[in-house]
Formats: sequence, structure tokens, C-alpha cells
Amino acid sequence: MDDYYRFAGVILRISHDSGGIFSGIEQELKYYRIEGAIDPDCTASFEKRADVALPQGAVRTDVMGGQAVYLHGGRVYLAGKDNGFVIGMDFEKRGMAVEYSDEGKDLQNASRWLLKWLIIKTAERKGVTFLHASAAHYKGRNIIFCGDSHCGKSSSLIRMVRQGARAISDDSVIFDGKHIIPFTLNTSIDNDLEKRFGIASGAFDIGGYMDHSERYRNADILVFLRIWNSTSSEARPMERNKALLAMMKGYQKELGFTPYAARDRNDPELLKQIFAGYSALLENAKCFEFYAGNDEEEVRNALISFLDGA
Repeated sequence: MDDYYRFAGVILRISHDSGGIFSGIEQELKYYRIEGAIDPDCTASFEKRADVALPQGAVRTDVMGGQAVYLHGGRVYLAGKDNGFVIGMDFEKRGMAVEYSDEGKDLQNASRWLLKWLIIKTAERKGVTFLHASAAHYKGRNIIFCGDSHCGKSSSLIRMVRQGARAISDDSVIFDGKHIIPFTLNTSIDNDLEKRFGIASGAFDIGGYMDHSERYRNADILVFLRIWNSTSSEARPMERNKALLAMMKGYQKELGFTPYAARDRNDPELLKQIFAGYSALLENAKCFEFYAGNDEEEVRNALISFLDGA
């Protein structure tokens, strides 16, 4: 069967059997489903089969998220342990094919992650800008939390939601040149988040805290997150040019861990587009670095106090 979804102006068609691995991912996509067959911008398929195998002659080139990466016939393949699943990506046709015999967590995480990148890279072809960040609408202002992986983007978003903020996005901020567009798949709850927030994996659906029809004009505050070994947290003003440079470095670093790296890392037109998008996003924003300490209650209070006064 075929289902259709709309993300930030991108139409995605997913072909799948009933049940299987897609039944878990489907819960994360439900906010974006649309009715009727529409000419898609990108496609994905999920098929369970007993004879999953890499193409003969595929060459291993890298390891990504614990999974082996192969190239063959102009396509990129991500292969799970013992070939329990194989995910093929066709860049030019903007397609993704998931074949699997093992329905484990590794497959669901890899499928979710690659599906996100399929949507993002398709959206970029339409002039949309991606930022590895989380965002919230808090007391009339749009706040973006950005930084490296595991620096506290999702944690900060959860803190803001618990303070009454509306979530805009988790992990992936999408900007069309004028507005930030709500976009997310489920927040990934790791052991650290479980311990600090008491949220069991699979029990926190960030989409339920979002208004998916809303469009948020530009950013008011950008917070570049740092973690340091201290009992107290501290916010420092950040020059806009420094923030812009950090965002560009973050984009290229994030891109390096995707199947699109070789194609896009040195594409001058794409990087020019991203730079222009980031510049527009920060046009009227105040920029800060927030150094988070190691006491959760103190970090939460310091973050809220800082944002209320910023």
C-alpha cells in the first residue's frame, strides 16, 4: 500500500506492507499524513523478506552509526549486522528502499534517521535551509537551541515544553527563508534523558506539543549550547558572525555523517544557499552561548531565568 506525507513542502510517498517495521515508524509520521495520491518529490519503500542481501560487488567505504556503508552502481547502501537489513539510497531519484528480515531497534533507528535526511535533502533542492537544532516558541519569542550532538538540544526543548513552551522542532530546524516550519520525528530518549527527566523510551512524543499548521517568523534568540564541568550554568553574549560560522561548521559536520556527504560537502552553490539561509534566520536574532553545568535542577532554573531576561 502507498501512503503520502507532506513535510515542509516536500511530498513523500511510502510504499509498505501492513505491519512490519513501518508500523512503528508510522506513529512518528502521523502528523504529516495527507489523503490522496499526489506526485511525490521523494519515495521510500519498506519490504520484509527472507533473502536480504547486499548487491554482489558492493564496496564497503565507511561505518555510520555502527552500520557498514557500501557503494554499488551509483547507490549507497547501509547494511545492518549480518545483513539483517539493507537500506539503499538513490540520490538522483530521491529514493530510499528498506529490505529487512530483522525488525530490531537498529533498523528502526537507521530508517528514521535516513528518512529524515531524505526529506531534508529533497527540501534543500527547493531552497529550504536545514539547521541541526531544536526550537521552541516561548512567551511570544522563537528560540533555537543548536550545537553538536549530545550537547543538550533535546534536553533544552523538553525543559521549555515543561515550562509551557510550544515545541517547533526537535533536532531539525527547517527554514524557508521567511518562516521556521514545524518538523520532527519522535525525540530519541536515551538513558541520560530517562534518568534526568523520568521519560521512558517511546513515551515522549514531541509532536503532541507542536502546532503543525503554524509558521514561525524568523528567530528571536539563538542559543549555542555547551556543556562544562561546573555546578553552575552561565550564559554569554555571542557575536552574530561567530554564531554564523558555528552554524556552518555544524552543518558540514552533520553532513559528514550522512550518505550525502561526498555529493554535497564541497558543493559551492549548496553551501552558498545554506549560508544565505542562516544569515536570514539570524537577521534579527540575539545570539548567546549557554554553558550548562552538571546539576539538572540548576541548569533548568538558569536556562529559564536567562531566557526570561534575554
